[in-house]
Amino acid sequence: MFPLIREKEQVRENPPSAPPVQVVAPFSSQSSSPVPGVKKDPFADLPKPKLEPRMDSNQREVVPGPSIVAGQPPIEESAKPIGPEKRSSKPQRRRGLELLQELFLTDDFLDAGQVAQLLRAFPKVRAALIMLDDGTVLGGDLPENYRASAALPAPALMRAVREFGTSVSSAEVSAFTLLADSPISIFLEGRVCMMVVHEGRGLLPGMRDRFSQITKALDALYDPGDKEG
Repeated sequence: MFPLIREKEQVRENPPSAPPVQVVAPFSSQSSSPVPGVKKDPFADLPKPKLEPRMDSNQREVVPGPSIVAGQPPIEESAKPIGPEKRSSKPQRRRGLELLQELFLTDDFLDAGQVAQLLRAFPKVRAALIMLDDGTVLGGDLPENYRASAALPAPALMRAVREFGTSVSSAEVSAFTLLADSPISIFLEGRVCMMVVHEGRGLLPGMRDRFSQITKALDALYDPGDKEG
């Protein structure tokens, strides 16, 4: 057994206390007294440029608009809807062609000559002649025993019959029929006149309205005021 050696107790001084730390409260943006050494506005000392007012053509000052903040898109005016009166209407000749294609159930381009040939495929139709009101023949022909040169005054005759029918019965006359060995029905719409030679004393039901629509479509197709080719 070794003897127990004890360390002699020594008197030690307390360690020196740390110096007090000064705690500064954070600077408040609402405080009127700024922290010493820190500028509230770093650009306050710079000279401010003098901007001249903007003037319009009448020498009146233009009030500047609202400023645009970075990151925000500029305010755009809402687009005004285009009313139906500002939209360009479909050309007259195109409307006439589309109506003819609808009446004959085809997508091919049609003119007066082709329409006259298609009319001959209608029931009891022998021939058809299409002309302008000044006597210009656009297409078609008449049967062999008919004189095509004598048919040129047909538009003037149709106008006289229309005026006569309106004065007598106050009703609009869309066509009239000359009864002969082969009756002739004459249609006039605008500047286009169409003569149809057919069998029987009258046209089949619904054919008169169909021929009137065809004549209207031809009048639109040959509109002289339409510049579309």
